[in-house]
Amino acid sequence: MSETSTNPVQNKAVNAALAAKAPLASPALTGTPTAPTPEASVNNTQIATTAFVQSLINSKIAAADAMIYKGTIGTGGTVTALPTTHSTGWTYKVITAGTYAGVACEIGDMIVCLNDGTAAADADWTVIQANIDGAVTGPASAVEAHVAVFNGTTGNVIKDSGFTIASSVPANAKFTDTTYTNMKGATASAAGTAGLVPAPAAGDQSTKYLRADGTWQVPPDTTYTAATTSKDGLMTAAMVTKLNGIAANATADSAITTTEIDALFA
Repeated sequence: MSETSTNPVQNKAVNAALAAKAPLASPALTGTPTAPTPEASVNNTQIATTAFVQSLINSKIAAADAMIYKGTIGTGGTVTALPTTHSTGWTYKVITAGTYAGVACEIGDMIVCLNDGTAAADADWTVIQANIDGAVTGPASAVEAHVAVFNGTTGNVIKDSGFTIASSVPANAKFTDTTYTNMKGATASAAGTAGLVPAPAAGDQSTKYLRADGTWQVPPDTTYTAATTSKDGLMTAAMVTKLNGIAANATADSAITTTEIDALFA
């Protein structure tokens, strides 16, 4: 092929081939042109491919610990569960309270991805809570006037106990500020102290009494012998019969001898 050729067929072929070439200055490429992907460290006028650009962006994001907002999580959100495939920096805002990444989250909390992954892993995420650190969270709903109790051992979650102090304190409830000990009994030299009555044993209801020393005791023997002329005691039926034999209004000078009187109490 010659530049000075006058052959019209040859010139036509040359012009068609040249028309298919991009110009050196400001070429307008079409289709999907490709080029070699430079190394990440390259910094010159070499053409940068999309692969080079994406790799550079990812490295800069990772180096800066940047967060990439991906949307909301919860009912009606961008997602309802954290995605299986995830990348460092992905961030979601909680719009429905629930447990995400193994943490109880409230509306407004942020969930940030710490590690790239292709499988669900709570450890790949962290939760940035909108409330203060250490704050206590509660259930989605509760009954008015019910007592709140801790749910678990973290000290950060409470739940509805189902009880109210006014009307339904549990039968086994124990309040440390109103716990009493048994009474302390008196001694010969010291007074006792107030307290709960010690529990009597079964069967003691009619045989024992609570003594001042704080113990349950059998009453002492109160059986007395008959009285004699030398010892106090109970009057026997015979004595009563003899006394009944004394005339009404009788006096010491009445017709009864000393011997007879002694006989009454013999």
